Parts: sequence; C-alpha cells; structure tokens
Amino acid sequence: MGALLWGSAVHAQQPGVIQGRITSQFNGGPIADAQIGIPALNLSALSSADGSYRLAGVPAGEHVIETLRIGYSRTTRTITISAGQVLQLDISLTEQAMELDPLVVTGQGSEISRRRLSTNIDVISSEAIAASSATRLDQLLQTQLPSVQVRLSSGQPGATSVTRGRGPVSVSRATTPVIYVDGVRVDNLNGQAELSLNTSGNRRQGTQTSSIADIPLENIERIEYVPGGAATTLYGSDAANGVIQIFTKKGTPGTSQLSFESEIGFEGPVEKAFFFPQTADLLYQNGLTQQYRITGSGGNDRVTWSFGGSVLDREGYRIDNNASRGYQARTGLTAMLNEDVQYTGSFGFGWNHYDRSRDGNAGGYTPLWLLEGGRIFAVGFNNKLNEATSEELSDLQDYLTRAEELQNYRVQVARFQMSHQFNWDARDDLSFSTTLGLDHRSSNERGIQTNEFLIFTGVQPEGTDDRGSISSYDRRFLGLTMEAGGQHRWEKGALSLVTSGGAQLFRDDDAQSARVALNVRDGSETVRGAGSTTADDYFIELVNYGVYAQQNWGLYDRYFLD
Repeated sequence: MGALLWGSAVHAQQPGVIQGRITSQFNGGPIADAQIGIPALNLSALSSADGSYRLAGVPAGEHVIETLRIGYSRTTRTITISAGQVLQLDISLTEQAMELDPLVVTGQGSEISRRRLSTNIDVISSEAIAASSATRLDQLLQTQLPSVQVRLSSGQPGATSVTRGRGPVSVSRATTPVIYVDGVRVDNLNGQAELSLNTSGNRRQGTQTSSIADIPLENIERIEYVPGGAATTLYGSDAANGVIQIFTKKGTPGTSQLSFESEIGFEGPVEKAFFFPQTADLLYQNGLTQQYRITGSGGNDRVTWSFGGSVLDREGYRIDNNASRGYQARTGLTAMLNEDVQYTGSFGFGWNHYDRSRDGNAGGYTPLWLLEGGRIFAVGFNNKLNEATSEELSDLQDYLTRAEELQNYRVQVARFQMSHQFNWDARDDLSFSTTLGLDHRSSNERGIQTNEFLIFTGVQPEGTDDRGSISSYDRRFLGLTMEAGGQHRWEKGALSLVTSGGAQLFRDDDAQSARVALNVRDGSETVRGAGSTTADDYFIELVNYGVYAQQNWGLYDRYFLD
C-alpha cells in the first residue's frame, strides 16, 4: 500500500504539455516565429514554419498564455491543465499594423530608442538592402544615405571609392567617416597608400582598392550612420566626418534555412563614350561575369547562427587586364550563456585578386590615350581610326592584343575580421556590455615590365635584355578594438532618464614596404639578380583611448534632451 501511494504522488507531480498551431485569423495560414509562453513561469516557445508549437514543462493549475508576433495583435488566454496532460490549444492572431520604435547603437555606447535622440541617425534596414540593386557596399551607401557622398576613383575592378559626409572638405586631412563592423573599428582607407604601385601617373590612383567593398552585402543585417560630429563623444575627433556602423547577420530562431544563388551575365563598354567608335572594338570586350552565393541561418530561443559565402569571377570589359576574382565567407552567432548573459560573435574572411591596366597618365604605352588622343601614329598606325581600312584596323588589333598580353600588373587583398560581444542584463533597469575584436587587412601590389614589353611598345630598342623592372608594394593593417560600457534606465511618472558610460580603446597599425628592382632580365619574378634594387618602408601607429558618459532625459516619452 505504501509503494502504491508513493507512485501516485510522483504521478501527480508530472508537468503537462501545451501544443497546437498558430494561424492568421485573416486567411487561416500558419504563422511562423510567433512567441507563445507563460510569462509568470518564464516558459516560452516559438512556432515553426507550419505554425505548430510545443510548450513543455507546464505545472498543473491555471495559467495565462500569451502570444506575440510583430504585425499581429497580442493575445492572452487563460487555461487550466492537469498533471501529465497534453493540452491541445490552437490560437488565431489578428493582423495589426504597427510602427516600431527602432533601437540604435552608433554613438550611444548601448542600445537606445531612436526617438530619444536629438541627433539624426540614418538607418539602412535589411529590407532596403535586399531591395537595392547595388552589388558593393559603397554603392549601397551612395544610393541609401543622402548625407554621404560616394564616388569611384577609377573604373578598374575593385577600385577604391571616395566616401565623405556632405559639408566642408579639409585639404590637410581625410574626410572619410569612421567605419565599424559589429562594434569593431576597421580599415577605412579610400585613397592610395603612402607606398603604392603606379599605373596612372603621378596621382597613383590606378591600383587603389576599396577597403569598404571588401565587406559582402549578403551578410549585412543593417547599417547606421551618424553624420558630422554627433558621435565624437564616443569615437573621438576622427568621427567629426561621421560614423558608419555595420551590423552583420546572426540568424533568427526557427527552422534552419539554406539557399544557393547564382548570377551569370556579361559586362561591356558604353560605346557612346568614345570619340572613335572603333575604340570599343579594338580595346574592349563583353566579359563574362559569374557569381555564386550560399547562405544559411537557423537556431532556437537559446542559440542562433548565420553563415554566408560567395565566389565572384569576372573576365572584365577590357581585354586581358581587367579580370578579377574574389572569395568571401562570414559567419555570425548569438548564444544565451544563461538567463542574463548573451554572447554575440562574428567572423569574416575575404580574398580578392584584381588585374590592372595602365591608365592615361602613366606615360609610355597607354592604349586608351593612344587611340582616343590620336597618339597611335607614334607607333606607326593611322591615328584617324574612322578613316582606317579594315586591314589597318586588323593590324592595330593584333598590336593592341599583344601589348595587353605583355602587361603584368595585379593587386591581391586578404582580410580577416572578428568581433566578440558579451551583454549582461544585471537588472531590468541596468545592463553592461563589452566588445573585443580585430581587423587585419593585407595587400600586395605588383608590377613587372619585361624587356619584351618595352621593345614591343617602342620604349627600348631591339636586343635590349636588361632594362626590365619589378615593383612590389606591401601593406599590412591591424586594428584592435576594446570597449566596455553600461547603461542605467530610470523612470518616475512622466520623467525618464537613460545614463550611459564606459571606456574604449582602439589601436591601428599601418605598416608598408616597397621594393623596386631595375635592370631586370626577362624571366625574373623576384628582385634577386636585378642590376639595382631600392627599398622603402613606412609605418604609422594610431592609439586612442578614453572614457565617456552621457545622459538622455525624457518627458512624457515625447520631449527629450541629451
């Protein structure tokens, strides 16, 4: 009898299960990612793609069930469940349009409601990114941020973009906004390095590559931009030109998703831009472009994840010297370490290869200048292309094709980024966060002028065998970011106060080196064995650290003061 009574007592303590489907009252369709739970017990679950859910561990008794989903009205139901019971509960939600009060981070240290800020913060949402036709981050900024000016420095693949906030331009210092990715300060070089390869004359713009374009669009969740000096409190005097903060995807709870996308097309020149229509046929082509992307995401209420990768291969619109290839991979993770501590991490790697051609100001053989400027007569051809015979154009085509084949200029860029963030909700009104991350970007610019190229283009006479040159330029950028901060929120009646404070440190190291070999014989790929070799180096270190504190007062949730 004693054993029987003991077994009955254990059975009475078994929790129950609530399960069912969540659907739309409008059309009866399933609603995914709706949150259903018992707030008093801190129990919750998310509905799957077919609207089904399962809430386990429910103790016997009467409970209030709450269902939430953005775009639908909040629903509550009171239920009674017995010990060990499996209760079937289907819920129908009513659609309700609502205007969200978005949270922003940039310039504030911690998340804060956008409506509380006295400064303007532009936000590019994930929906705007998905709807944009831009293929590079700098192109997206140009179309989505009216207070930012973006222009490409040249038409070569991977060319840098000059980005600056609208307003006065300084002659003595750069006007590029400070750029952060997941809270980590990154390389924002948008001009030529101090030591760089020259394919375009004294301005040395021919080999510039964009550090902004290294970040693939498919991995970006949203972008925040603070114009002007509004963010200098947190980011220092460099932020006088504004701050761009990029947040990458970390996944959402729900069924795991995997997608694959491919794009194939052709790119060619705009023929009406040429003085001689023949130039387009002689120097340009319809180059094949291929891009393949794979993305995935998923998770549950404790852990979410996201990853993305892409391969881009371009033949280019210029014969022989306009091709490029790139590989990108990025992953993000969010994990609840306990009920109050959340970890967020992201990792990214990219590698790009760009072929380069000589631009019009480089001197010597520069084909576009020779054709359009009428200088092609200097190498024995009719400079009036519109009057040239088909035989003359054929000979000129052979000359240009061979001259382009003999050029050897290229740029390679590798980049690694990572960010680690911990957020601790100590109380409902008190939270702390810390961020640690780095950005490492290395590039090599290399140009080889062979004796064969110099002879063929008329720079050196026949028989020359020791006038070649090799130029190699390396740049290594390493940025380290550390930040810790906290936020306290206080409300009493119509008055509210948000106090933020913390400390931040970042360090940027930019190391550059150059090696130029002259009097090189054909076949050499290194500077060894050259008749003469010169070297140069350049190093700059920037360290910034400090503490910050700021308060935001609110009255009736309508009037705010920083």
